[in-house]
Amino acid sequence: MIAPIPGVSSPDESRPVRTWPVVVAACVIVLIVIVAVATGAGVPFRNDFAAYWPVGRLLLAGQNPYDHGAIEALQYSVGDTLGGDSVVRYPPWALPLLLPFAALPYVVGWYLWILLQVFLVGASSVWLWHMLGGRGKPGIPLAVAFGFPAGLFVALGGQIGGVLLLGVSLFLWAILNRRDVMAGACLGLLTLKPHLFLPLGLVVLLWSARDRRWKVPAAAVLTIIAGSVMSVALRPAIFSDFLVFLSTPGTSWQRAVAVGTAASTALGASAPWLQWIPAALVTVLVVALWARFANRFDWRRDLALILALGVVAAPYLLVHDLVLLVPALLTMALCVLGWKSATRRLIAVLAFASFCIVVWIDQVAEHALVIHVWIAPLVLILTIAAAVCVPEESTMRAE
Repeated sequence: MIAPIPGVSSPDESRPVRTWPVVVAACVIVLIVIVAVATGAGVPFRNDFAAYWPVGRLLLAGQNPYDHGAIEALQYSVGDTLGGDSVVRYPPWALPLLLPFAALPYVVGWYLWILLQVFLVGASSVWLWHMLGGRGKPGIPLAVAFGFPAGLFVALGGQIGGVLLLGVSLFLWAILNRRDVMAGACLGLLTLKPHLFLPLGLVVLLWSARDRRWKVPAAAVLTIIAGSVMSVALRPAIFSDFLVFLSTPGTSWQRAVAVGTAASTALGASAPWLQWIPAALVTVLVVALWARFANRFDWRRDLALILALGVVAAPYLLVHDLVLLVPALLTMALCVLGWKSATRRLIAVLAFASFCIVVWIDQVAEHALVIHVWIAPLVLILTIAAAVCVPEESTMRAE
């Protein structure tokens, strides 16, 4: 058996109790910075929570949560508005997640929502780091999670990426510990943005068929049904509302981060079908790779690659969705820790810092969301290299 790579510990190794206080402290510091930046800009409450709160409010009142006019009316009632396209595109079964925050006063809900997202991004990154084989100290995963701008974009934008990263972490833990029902429930949670997890859903089906662990997809379906029942109980016509909403053209800027949509945009949006080409190609690739390497598949080693493929294949993206590349970046960090040369490790750290700076520059540049289209393909390529770098034995296939 190959010896563990330097800097990487066994995933089942006990973790110091002091880890989580450090995580909490780091997340609180990040939250203070975010609030200070938002307040300094004069818009402390203007982010996507301004869409989440009225959507949940409307559902609680039994009204149409996809009604643009009603959403803007509620936004104006609290002195805030996103303007333009402010309707949440989540399917009906995902909307119950917003209800606890919608039941609160707007300002209170805003602060709790941002705090939750910051904590979930930080804590999930540390948890993933442990499961991937990283050491107990949380400094590296926290630096990756919040150094990579998407981690901060989630909180600054009031987005739901922290919940997605938690779902990924819980899914991996449940799979490795044979908690198939919990794994399926986490998979159902991730369907609040199903277009980001097309390769993951396909791999789960192929893996479940191979290992006869059908409880995972079954639990995912039951989770979706449970969320749908909750929404229908509050708004019986919610699926009709959703279908009408889907048939209404939306704005295109939110989809410009995606590879396929960037290609479609480059042609003047004259070929909207192009945004689905990456998804089709990735689907064929996943099936081909599974047919060739199914016997070598390992969730701990390969999940980051699957998530990166999902981001590349997505027909549309928000810049905040790039937080799903954090597991891939953690895999790269593990690879770098295995290098014996301190000079090479320093170069890798400087390269990561430069990468983050460029992303920040892109974000404030004109048409920044289109410029961001290069990030996911680059991370995918580097993830493949990192997967080759880390010895297979170090991942320790779960029993």
